[in-house]
Amino acid sequence: MRQNRLKSLPTTKLSLAIGFGVLVSPAIACAPVESIPFRGAAVPDWYEAHRIHAHSRISPLAYARYKKNAQRRAQKGKPAYPPRIQTWLEAYRKAGAGFKKLGAPAFTRHIKTQDEDPIWPSAVPVDAQGRPQLRQVKNQVQPMVTEAHAAGRKFLAYYWDVSDTRMFKLNPEWGCKTVNGAPAGHKAKGQYLDISSPFGDVVAQRLQELQRYGADGVYLDFRHYPPEGCYGTALESSFRQANPRLARRKRTFPTYQEALKQFQAKAMAKVMNEWSEQFRNDPNFAFIVSTTSLPTLVNPEMTADLARAGIPKTEYHVATRHGINLRLFRNHPDLLLNKPSDAVQMALGWNLLRTISGASPHVWINGVPTYEQLFSAVGAVVTHGGVANVDVDELNITAAVNRRGATPRDVLEKIFALDQQLGPLFEGAAPVRRVAVHFSETSRNKRSLRKRWIDVAGPVTEVFELLLDKQIPTAVIDDRILAEGDLSVYQHIISPTVSELSEQQQKNIDRHNVKLLSIEAPPAFNRTRRYRKALTPVFKDPAMTPVKIEALPEGYQAVLWSAPKKQKTLLSIISPSFSQVQTQTLAHPLSTQGIKSLPSTRSQPVSIEIDWQQLGYSNQTICATDGLTGQSLGRPRQRMKVDLKAQWHLLSFEPCS
Repeated sequence: MRQNRLKSLPTTKLSLAIGFGVLVSPAIACAPVESIPFRGAAVPDWYEAHRIHAHSRISPLAYARYKKNAQRRAQKGKPAYPPRIQTWLEAYRKAGAGFKKLGAPAFTRHIKTQDEDPIWPSAVPVDAQGRPQLRQVKNQVQPMVTEAHAAGRKFLAYYWDVSDTRMFKLNPEWGCKTVNGAPAGHKAKGQYLDISSPFGDVVAQRLQELQRYGADGVYLDFRHYPPEGCYGTALESSFRQANPRLARRKRTFPTYQEALKQFQAKAMAKVMNEWSEQFRNDPNFAFIVSTTSLPTLVNPEMTADLARAGIPKTEYHVATRHGINLRLFRNHPDLLLNKPSDAVQMALGWNLLRTISGASPHVWINGVPTYEQLFSAVGAVVTHGGVANVDVDELNITAAVNRRGATPRDVLEKIFALDQQLGPLFEGAAPVRRVAVHFSETSRNKRSLRKRWIDVAGPVTEVFELLLDKQIPTAVIDDRILAEGDLSVYQHIISPTVSELSEQQQKNIDRHNVKLLSIEAPPAFNRTRRYRKALTPVFKDPAMTPVKIEALPEGYQAVLWSAPKKQKTLLSIISPSFSQVQTQTLAHPLSTQGIKSLPSTRSQPVSIEIDWQQLGYSNQTICATDGLTGQSLGRPRQRMKVDLKAQWHLLSFEPCS
């Protein structure tokens, strides 16, 4: 429970008896980011051991609705459940067995979809005598978990954390409002509640209850607060106390609104880190938290510290969506002149999330129509350090109904079979890093949307693209890593905001004796050429590229991985066409004519030059294997030839036995 949320700001005094005798701890103001002790994610071994998970939406709400409809149908002399609903119910009751047959090692299923009461006997809220106020319902979660574990599957509980009708009725002061004072809510999922209020303690308690029932993790989706800002709650009161000059302004003042959103982002990260803290002693529990807007670099709705709360969740195309990017390129089309490709933006987003959190980001991939496309999507996510969370339609869990808008069952079976090969390959492995590109949220937040791209996000993305093209192992780091992190793994740090570095960041760079390069944004004309010139010391350093692919086709991305304990090195090569993968939903399916093939990959022989000493091998004979087919590629010395004829290639190197 959050008894002393932030000591650096005054507390907001709320009564301990809230609503109808609900006992919770008082809300306390959210602190500046500097005062928050972030310790990084707790990542279970089982999570990292599987590169492809499954996601489903078999919801208790739908189950209750189907049961109610069955009674009405029976009264009219009709069959209680039509065939389609019978298939759905079988998936609801036997999800673990269904995913086992499908081949998925772990799956997410809905436990709380929107603003409904929990489907288990929760201990909160309580009355003044400490008695639970909720009607003590039958525990529906425990049988779900037991069934999944009996099938040998890992169970992730999807929990909607920002809406609860009963708690809102008991405590209306917890409800977020819009800037104009109207209730702020999700059109389908209910009223938003302030998670930095005592409502957050209710959620924390319920997540602990799910853990006690045996769930292997929780999955907190969406954006955790209204994107436009949460007004009229303890959050805004704390913001006004922390910003007395802005407090004199009206809410409609743009600077007030922007500052509140940034304060809200810090509060969100603080609360999520506190929720995850209660699970850190359980090394097998996965705390997955949505980091929707982080990969965009321009949207300050969420801060990088949110990704440190646990395992960051994101979605496949989120880095390139116009809405999440605040319509940057639609409103400023001239910025398209220097905009890198979608493939680069997507890769950067996954790279950033992995570097910040220390965990493989959980990337949701929904409704992919063909195996060719899903293979490419999974390959891209895995290449850049993520876990592919493949959406499975409820009717495809135990059968092959194949509704329009869903990934076909035969495609799912093939992709989950691939996980059996990937798991052993990536066990104990991590991407190799030589260079870090610094992305500064502090500098970004001082600027208008347009200037955020020109001065901060644009240069970071363009330089990342140049380093990717040169096959230099690169990480994207944030302000906290630069100020407090271990920089010894990097030989160069590149920043577009060198003149704005803090004293602590500069001292940390000096302490680790890392070379710092400035690439502050030049004029648009010849911008890329100027970046290349600034990066010359990096490009000419032979230690930057222990593996070099000659004549790599344009746009292809290659990422080097290392598993030192197993003396294994992986080289993952992905075609840029992964950005063209189509995703769809049941509500918005693609037409048959609308399903496209990815650009064909003609046979393209390349030569790979390898510096075995840089990779840690000394006087050893190395065996190379195609990681996706198991085919032996011989015993390369310093050079080997590979024919790139698929969307994704994965090469494995280790000492010959």
